[in-house]
Amino acid sequence: MAKQVVLAINPGSTSTKVAVIAEDGTVIWQETLRYSVAELAYRENVVEQLPLRLSDLERLLAEKGLGGGKLVGVVGRGGLLRPLHSGTYLVNEAMLADLRQGWGGQHPSNLGGILARMLADRYGVEAYIVDPVSVDEMIPEARRTGLPEIRRFSHLHALNIRRALLRWQKEQSCSPRELTGVAVHLGGGITVAAVRQGRIIDVSNANQGGPMSPERAGALPSAALAYWPEETDYHYPPLAKRLVGGGGLVSYLETNSLVEAEKRAEAGDEKARLALQAMVKQLIKEIGAMAAILDTLPRFLLFTGGMAFSHWLMEQLTSALNWLAPITVYPGEEELPALAEGVFRVLAGEESVRIYPEGVSGE
Repeated sequence: MAKQVVLAINPGSTSTKVAVIAEDGTVIWQETLRYSVAELAYRENVVEQLPLRLSDLERLLAEKGLGGGKLVGVVGRGGLLRPLHSGTYLVNEAMLADLRQGWGGQHPSNLGGILARMLADRYGVEAYIVDPVSVDEMIPEARRTGLPEIRRFSHLHALNIRRALLRWQKEQSCSPRELTGVAVHLGGGITVAAVRQGRIIDVSNANQGGPMSPERAGALPSAALAYWPEETDYHYPPLAKRLVGGGGLVSYLETNSLVEAEKRAEAGDEKARLALQAMVKQLIKEIGAMAAILDTLPRFLLFTGGMAFSHWLMEQLTSALNWLAPITVYPGEEELPALAEGVFRVLAGEESVRIYPEGVSGE
């Protein structure tokens, strides 16, 4: 009997990562379709990239096949959708409409659900997305700022964080209601999430607050930011691009590479040392703040993402935080397996599939 497999698709800014993954987690095959910036840059709406990306996917599937497996679903990376509860969603017409119009903005991940649906229709199976960045389970008081006109909202590395939470839950043989702690994604952007009884009740929006990261400025003094456009040549959208993509380590060291920054600091570069220490101190403060709102002691501190491979960074965080809760590190960003696992959980009856936009959260 052929093993059940899922086709997983993750569109990025200059690539489409794709894999066929079996129910037991075996990766039958995995490939990355790469594009130059010039090939995609002239398409202002990411939906205009669909013909190119779909054609390349179809060619790749014709060459590689499904490894003799029985396809039971196609899953794409979730895009910038309406605020949602975490989980696995069917790609339906309402979702497709929001992805095509860019409801939450233009981003390559908007293509994930659309491509999944196109290919799923051809194979006669369902299409899904899993834990998009717009997952929003924040409690009402976490949405307030010091100005009623400006509200906080949840954008986070939900796919990687939730995979880490589910992995810890399985290893500890505990129920979702026992999942109370802080989960941190360490990448080009940093997400710090407060988790209470399995729900992400507050989060540092990686694009608008929290600690500085390799590419993002994080939280800034509000008055200084308000006057800055008048004192410099920065106005929106160049200012937004400076804050997200040109902030953090990039702004201090002209690199988004933690490895390079560490090497420079080790070689005596005081500017690199101070920038790294600032990032670490801000991250420690954010973790402490999220732990303080849990109404109980955290059971765990989870770290995941590409920067979690850094021995130096993890030593800094562990030495500062090991008194707060047991620390577990799941380094890396295994997004394709995480997508496939979400589909298999639904097919196995471990979770109920969600229907968009019925899962929309928020007040």
